[in-house]
Amino acid sequence: MTISYDQEETKMAKKGKSRKKRILAGVLGAAVLCTSLSAAGFAQTGILSGEEDYTQYVDPFIATQVDNGQQFPGAVSPYGIVKLSPDTYPHTNDDHAGYDYAEDQIAGFSHTRVEGVGGQGAGGDVLITPTYVQYTGKPSMESRAQTFSHEKESASPGYYEVELVPNTGTDTGTPDDSIGNIKAELTTTTRTGLHRYTFPEAGEASVVMDLNYTYHGTDIRDAVLEVGQTEEGNAVLSGRFSGRNVSGHGKYTMYFYMETDTPVTDIHTWNGNTYGTLTSLTGNDLGAVLSFDVEAGQAVQVKVAISPISSEQAKIDMEAENAEWNFTQVREQAQDDWNSMLGRVDIQSSETSDPDGSLKTLFYTGLYRMFMTPVNATSTSGTYRGTDGEIYQAEGYTHYDSWTLWDDFRKYPIIGLIAPDVYKDIIQSVADMLVTGISTWGNDTQPVLTVRNEHAVALLADGVSKGYTDIKNLDAAYEKAKEIAENAVNDKVESQGYFEGRVDQTVEYAYDDWCLSLIASALGKTDEAEYYLNRSLNYKNLYKADAVTTEDGTQIGLLWPKDSNGNWMNADPERYGDNGLYQGTLWQYTWWDTYDVGGLMELMGGEENMLAALNTLYGAKGEDADGSRMLHTNTNEIDLQTPYLFNFAGAPSETQYWVRQIYAGKTWNRYSGTGEYGTPQYVQVYKATPDGLLQTMDDDAGTMSAMYVAAAMGIFPMTPGDSTFQIGTPFFEKMTLDLGDGRTFVINAENVSADSYYIQSASLNGESLDRTWLDYSEIAQGGEVTFTMGSEPSDWAADGVDAPSVSDPEDTQVYEYSVDYSADELTAEDGQVDVAVTAELSGGAAFSDDVSGIRAEGLPEGLTLTAEKKDDQTLELGIRGEIADITNEYETYDIQIIMDDGAFENGVKASQVENAVMSSMAALRLKNTMNPVSIEVQAPDRTDYMVGDVLDRSGGEVTITYKNGFTRNLPLTSGEITVDSLPGQAGDGQRVKVTYKDAEGYFTVNMKAVQADERSVVLDYDFTESSEGTVEDAGQNGYDGTLKNGASVAAGSLVLDNSQKQYLDIPAGAFGGLDGDATISAWVYLDSAANNQMLIGAGVDKNNFFVLSTNNVLRTGLNIGGAGEDRTQAESGMPVGEWAYLTYVQEGQTAKLYMNGEEIASGQADGALGSVITEGSFVRLGGIDFWGDPYTDGKISSFTIYNRALTAEEILSEQERTDSRLADTIAEAEALLEEGGFSVETTSALQAATDEAKAVAKYAAATEEQIDQAVNNLLDAIDQAKSSQNGGRGSAYDTLEAENKDDWSGGALKTEQSQDNTSGGQIGNVGGTYDGAWLKYEDLNFGNTGAQSIAVRYVNNSNRCGNNSRVDIYLDQMEGDPAVSVSIPPTADNWNVYQEVSADLEQAVTGVHDVYVVMHTEAANANYVANFDWFRFSEKESTDRLRLEAEDYNDWSAGDLKTENSTDSQGGSLTNLGGSYDGAWVKYEDCILGEEGMTDITIRYVNNSSRCGNNNRIDIYLDSMDGNPVQTVSIPATGSGWSDYEEVTAGLDTALSGTHDVYFVLRTDGGNAGYVANVDWFEFSRNSEREDLKALYEEALQYLENKDQYASDDIERLEGAVETAESVLSAADPASEEIQAAISSLNQAIGRLHTVTDKTNLNDLLAQAKALDTAHWTEESRARIESAIEYAEQAAADENATQAVVSMAERLLSDAMENAEETAEGDKVVLNAQISQGTAVGPTGYTEESYSRLQEALEAANIASADRWASQELIDECANAVKQAVQDLEEK
Repeated sequence: MTISYDQEETKMAKKGKSRKKRILAGVLGAAVLCTSLSAAGFAQTGILSGEEDYTQYVDPFIATQVDNGQQFPGAVSPYGIVKLSPDTYPHTNDDHAGYDYAEDQIAGFSHTRVEGVGGQGAGGDVLITPTYVQYTGKPSMESRAQTFSHEKESASPGYYEVELVPNTGTDTGTPDDSIGNIKAELTTTTRTGLHRYTFPEAGEASVVMDLNYTYHGTDIRDAVLEVGQTEEGNAVLSGRFSGRNVSGHGKYTMYFYMETDTPVTDIHTWNGNTYGTLTSLTGNDLGAVLSFDVEAGQAVQVKVAISPISSEQAKIDMEAENAEWNFTQVREQAQDDWNSMLGRVDIQSSETSDPDGSLKTLFYTGLYRMFMTPVNATSTSGTYRGTDGEIYQAEGYTHYDSWTLWDDFRKYPIIGLIAPDVYKDIIQSVADMLVTGISTWGNDTQPVLTVRNEHAVALLADGVSKGYTDIKNLDAAYEKAKEIAENAVNDKVESQGYFEGRVDQTVEYAYDDWCLSLIASALGKTDEAEYYLNRSLNYKNLYKADAVTTEDGTQIGLLWPKDSNGNWMNADPERYGDNGLYQGTLWQYTWWDTYDVGGLMELMGGEENMLAALNTLYGAKGEDADGSRMLHTNTNEIDLQTPYLFNFAGAPSETQYWVRQIYAGKTWNRYSGTGEYGTPQYVQVYKATPDGLLQTMDDDAGTMSAMYVAAAMGIFPMTPGDSTFQIGTPFFEKMTLDLGDGRTFVINAENVSADSYYIQSASLNGESLDRTWLDYSEIAQGGEVTFTMGSEPSDWAADGVDAPSVSDPEDTQVYEYSVDYSADELTAEDGQVDVAVTAELSGGAAFSDDVSGIRAEGLPEGLTLTAEKKDDQTLELGIRGEIADITNEYETYDIQIIMDDGAFENGVKASQVENAVMSSMAALRLKNTMNPVSIEVQAPDRTDYMVGDVLDRSGGEVTITYKNGFTRNLPLTSGEITVDSLPGQAGDGQRVKVTYKDAEGYFTVNMKAVQADERSVVLDYDFTESSEGTVEDAGQNGYDGTLKNGASVAAGSLVLDNSQKQYLDIPAGAFGGLDGDATISAWVYLDSAANNQMLIGAGVDKNNFFVLSTNNVLRTGLNIGGAGEDRTQAESGMPVGEWAYLTYVQEGQTAKLYMNGEEIASGQADGALGSVITEGSFVRLGGIDFWGDPYTDGKISSFTIYNRALTAEEILSEQERTDSRLADTIAEAEALLEEGGFSVETTSALQAATDEAKAVAKYAAATEEQIDQAVNNLLDAIDQAKSSQNGGRGSAYDTLEAENKDDWSGGALKTEQSQDNTSGGQIGNVGGTYDGAWLKYEDLNFGNTGAQSIAVRYVNNSNRCGNNSRVDIYLDQMEGDPAVSVSIPPTADNWNVYQEVSADLEQAVTGVHDVYVVMHTEAANANYVANFDWFRFSEKESTDRLRLEAEDYNDWSAGDLKTENSTDSQGGSLTNLGGSYDGAWVKYEDCILGEEGMTDITIRYVNNSSRCGNNNRIDIYLDSMDGNPVQTVSIPATGSGWSDYEEVTAGLDTALSGTHDVYFVLRTDGGNAGYVANVDWFEFSRNSEREDLKALYEEALQYLENKDQYASDDIERLEGAVETAESVLSAADPASEEIQAAISSLNQAIGRLHTVTDKTNLNDLLAQAKALDTAHWTEESRARIESAIEYAEQAAADENATQAVVSMAERLLSDAMENAEETAEGDKVVLNAQISQGTAVGPTGYTEESYSRLQEALEAANIASADRWASQELIDECANAVKQAVQDLEEK
């Protein structure tokens, strides 16, 4: 058929034949009711079929071949949160559930997944691998991947097993099938996975646990790994992991607890690439390797529990449901659980209906897959975590989570039919999720794996439509669903009545509106119900009547996109994704809104036109049809309901045909899940094979499986939210649904077979059934439907009444009468029940006076039901009594009221009365709550504390006793328990109150007062050493810290790497005891300038914290109880690359910050630091996670907390006391020197700087300036050494994103986001550029080969940038000539057209360098240079290797030589040179052997010992075959066949360089058939390492020739290194590691050489200094020369004094002598005046005694006056003495 599409707007076609009336009164016969009913609960295994094992019909391998279903074969329990399954290797993006049947390697077994969902859905967490590989570093995925075969693999519900060919060896792993296979077995409970690994050979085996493996990345939130052992030595691991879904959203964080049943011999862990024995780790890439000493055939078992709540809860869950190590028991329980679910549907089939049993297998496998998602997210304690991150109690129900609702929302009504008890809890869970928060692709606080949440409201509506209205938070959930709808249907969409250009969004939100109208109606919100019902008809606004014109001129209407002005848009209705359609076409989306099929039919003009449209949709019928005309898709969910629409169009036989062909036959398939197949396929859609679904047809969490189940049952829930089921065509003779409480619904299909699938007639409960649908209530009350099948289409139900549609002019009514109940939820406490429910009968019927025909099913033991007739239409039902045997705090009982025919007057039958037989969904829910009467508390493990400590609840337990005597135990750590804080005063035996609801209990603790020393220190870390990850507190309180994430203590400092989020965990009590003033100080060194590096983080959350950050401003933040953050902030941050002494002082409400003793900021602090410490608080030195700020990158050499405010003077004193910078830096440098691994130059520079620093350290009188300079110089040398050792911070050949600079010139420069029209999308760039601006990128490794060019990606706006823009590239400093200049020409007249430009470097750049990009332009326009996207260096092409394929010769000797195709022993195909003979040769022209020369030759060949001669070899010639060969390579036999290829490598006697013709001449001494060998290839290579070692060795020998010039210890070190080098160089084939070690030893030894010191000059200076008369020197000068002499004397006497010490001694002496100052001559003016005055006095007239005193004073004064060096003090004293003597003269 040819179809044309009219793109123009036309009028709607006239309606076709009128709609049928929809009145169905009295069509039902008497329902078949079972009388043998159980008191409560649903059918268990075998009730329907006599202990039948339904799991035997499940094949978990169906649809596991990657893109043919995306399912997994592993172990899972019904709705289990643990889905434990193998992960095949390699894992690709096409592998959505971790397993691909087409692969032959397994990397391990992970515990989570959302199966069958596109783009890998989510999951793959906690990967565990058994192996024999021994690891010395982080295990690679390749080493863990082990081979398996499907012949040794099996699975059944709840169980999986496989045999793995073990990898052995160290680190890399090599398959070894000689020792037998590792047998891996998996089984599960709901919350735990149990592994059993049986190892075939005795020895050391390992189990690897990987927290980093997940399908969409772990860089969401830090993972946590805690490692320990039981008393028996078994491993215990716990922690958390995070991931996200395919969209990058749905970020989830979950927790695990893991145990082994076997003692471990060793546990190693990794954090990133750091591999060691840390037992407490935090980071993105974490894992552990557990080692075991196993016997042959020994099984090692591993249990893993998964919890959304906590690791502690995971442990509780494990103990509750899988406490033992009985694998068989757990497996059998899983099987029983599956039988309980699968047994709810019993099939009776025959060879006629199911000849090979495949239909039954597909049915039960589909049923199995339906019961996997969502997952039971409720703990065994009855709690769950909401999408808001909070913990909630699931009161009387099971909370489910993990959704992919856009894909699978149509499957849920099928679950509701088969498992209504589960479905009700699912609906309640959806309501919970709406209330706590929902978003399309999941929140970023998801508690479990979730993919998408659209149409969640449809599940609420479906529950309401089926009578489940007692959803506890339905009103709140409805409001949230409204909010979602209103956010989408904004004012513009509302006014237009459609989404502009988007048919898909219009129909999908219209569907949700219809669902909202149903819920609003149930809530009594009449106006809102009408509003949303009207809005649900928006789809009609997009109906285009003449959208399609068929070959015969028939016009067919479809839904069609409109623009914002209401005009039809251009569209291709057959094109997948047209105009943004999501995974479908307009043909397919037209049928989406199945709640109003009648309305769509009316738009189309009636049944005939709708049938024509459906026939066009299904336009390829039969194998001979044109497959391109199949416009329906089976691979996606868009129009899976469309086969059932033929029922509405008056053609039920077409529904039966297409259902049968799609699900059990063959159909044409044009559309794939992602577009269109290259060629339409006429294939079977569902197969019982690993490729069980069409390619790209994801099972989508059991959606496609559910579609199959519904099809096979013959009843399909087309519209979630509607209570009807469309009738298709049943596949089996008899299917029995267990409805619970002994009721069943039977589906009979008489004469059904592969050819007989058309319904000829039907009956319901013995009465004729002439319609194509059943109502849920008809099924749920129990009964039997019988279909008579035939091989030809019939007109059965062609004119029957259609199922209801929104646009129907009249309501369709199944029942004539109805019973309504006054309540649907009943409550009770402590098992006491006394409730009354009123039943109102409507429709004109009357209740009988005899109420004995009314009873209750599901009534708990101890309760009775009474019925009292109030009037003809009213009954009062009473439920009273005491519930017996209650064992749960919260319990919900579904009570179904059953009224038989005798309950009604006037011959009215129960089957005519809606709700006369109450369905499970509509049952009365009796919710009982038990209240505790007392609790008994077992104290936690720790009961001794310091005041201010935080309570550790671990080990504590609470026993709760309820009124009826039953008890329940909860760990004290449970969130349900409230525990008071620790007492705030010292004293033993103090009580701590524990509360559970209204019950109280206590335990006692002993509290000790915090101790402080004379300096008020309460915590003091000097970081002199650490032991087993613990840093000792040198104070009196024992606040020992714990190193986390690889943090370490080295050279007197705490060393922190912020990329690993390393920190020191400090006991919270260290802060908790600070209830008043306080001081915190630390010596800090920053390695990087990252902004907001967190040095200290204390508290519990964003409402209670104290933080101190160091960059880009130094600041603190204090927030107590969410009152707001008090900040104390400086104007700048602390320096990078040098030590600083930081101090925080809090005195009263004033906070101050000091750096290096100077106050730099002050602020307010509204509470004591101890106020941020509550239960759950932490104190971290090095970082905090609250805001995602970087951790500290650097070192801390001391950290002290004081319990009072220090004064400025005290701070300076403490700074001096704690200053160990110089000693610590020297220790760090010496450790690096011992470690080695540097070049000679780097080692020499580091040694020199170390010697200088040690020289300063020896000088007791060293000034602060001298110490600072020595420290900073040595730190620079250390940084350079580390940078060279690590190969720089990154590869120079990685793209350097412009905005990721390490430093810049600032000014107007800025980083920004911009539109990139060249490649599309948003990019980051550096803008605001100007002439002279620069960017710096530090420590880039250019390697040994070197860079040859640089490329720049930029945009140069010709209207805004200057002229002749360029960038200059400098190395290490911006001085001299640049390494290259790159011209930056204009790209366009805007900022959006990016392009690349490149330039060659003047010379190759090797090694590690800082790179500066300096921008230049000439003034013009706005003077910008350009906006820069990135820079990228290109590596020089290596000439270290040249491979010559044997068959690619340029010339040869011919003869018997030939090229041939062959296969090696590994099955690899190759082309080789064969037919060899003695003297045969091949020539290769112009072979480039490089400038430095090739050192080795490798040949891959096969020497067949039975066909090749003896002493075979190959001679190598250059340029001609004259003279002697440059090398001869022996070619020994490789085996007795022609496939045993091997490689032989020989070192060339002389390195071969330059460009040459190379000849290979094949030689043999004859024998056998005289062949030499078959050759695959020849390869020259340069062993650069060995050549480097040779050169270094020669240099070392030169030093030894002059060894008398160097210190003896250094020469001894060099001789040892030379000896090692000689040994390596003499070895035939030394390993690279050996060569590198020898190079390192030589570099270290040469670089550390010290020349013998010459002390001649020192001794001369010392003699000169000591001979000086310093009597008249100033005190300062005298002190300086004395300390210099002391230092010099020590240096002169020290035989091992380094030149640095001698040189410093010489400098000190010279400086002291050259800068010595004499004492200044005193001021004698007053003295001389006094002398003159005294001399003028004669003796006459004065007493002899007084005059004599004057003369004595004058004598002393004259001496002082004459003394040049008399001190001013003496001068003043003498002057005063003369003056006083004159005054004291006594007259005679």
